[in-house]
Amino acid sequence: MAEEYPKNKRTDPNQQHSRPPLFETDRSKSEKTNEAQDHDERVGSQEEEMKQALKKFYDTVFRGKAAMWTACFTGVLGVFSYLLWQANDISNQTAIATQRAFITFNGLYLEKIGTGGVPIPMSLQIVIAGAPAPTSSAPVVRQAQPPSAPPVLLTEYRVHVPMKNSGTTATKFSTYELAVASLDAAPQEGTNFDALPQSERNQWVFGPQSSYDGLGAPLSIDNLEAVQQGTRHTFVWGWVVYRDTFAKTPLRLSEFCLTITNPRWTKAHNDATGDTAITTLPCATHNCYDENCADYGKRVEGFR
Repeated sequence: MAEEYPKNKRTDPNQQHSRPPLFETDRSKSEKTNEAQDHDERVGSQEEEMKQALKKFYDTVFRGKAAMWTACFTGVLGVFSYLLWQANDISNQTAIATQRAFITFNGLYLEKIGTGGVPIPMSLQIVIAGAPAPTSSAPVVRQAQPPSAPPVLLTEYRVHVPMKNSGTTATKFSTYELAVASLDAAPQEGTNFDALPQSERNQWVFGPQSSYDGLGAPLSIDNLEAVQQGTRHTFVWGWVVYRDTFAKTPLRLSEFCLTITNPRWTKAHNDATGDTAITTLPCATHNCYDENCADYGKRVEGFR
């Protein structure tokens, strides 16, 4: 059977019942409100302090100092502009240094000259080590002289010092001089080369990576014999003044000087069929380039 409950259930008057703490809830809301107000006041105070600090910083650093800051920023801009110009100038100088025309003297060789100033055939030439040999497209054939024919006589030599432009750009112009001198002493620092016997000055335009060999300078057999006997000092010297193709660059100068020593012959000194050999050594002076040459100012004077 179902359990029956009494319809009229009495409540025990001694039994205690909990009620919601109405006043306690009201106090909690008030505390939260006060905390929020305190937080807002602190935030507002901090913001005000920050504003005051920024205002003080602005007044101290910027107010009334517009001209000073304009000058400062202008100075900074000027420094960066100068650094940019300097970097660009260094780049341009590097390009000029690596591409400009640069003329050097490329070794030395002797050309034999026969009676009447006629060059001896290529087969009888002597080439000094370090210089390119004269070339000919036709084959060289040595033929014996008929018994009745006079022997080929050697009367003098012509000294050749080929020049080479090792740069990747051409020259606008170039003027060069090549000469031979024979003195009692070898050239030293202070030797006045302008006081030595001069030769003709010639002009040429060098292309990129091109070489040029002029007519050479005369060298007598007597000079070589005096060198062999130790009574004279014979040397070959020269220079070339030129301008490269770059704008606002200085005139260029290359100078050389080589002393001729230890001449040797395999036959009579005037026998063109014999071999002639010499040794060359750099002089103690007059081997330089551009502004490193002591006579640069005097040598380039008059050229444009």
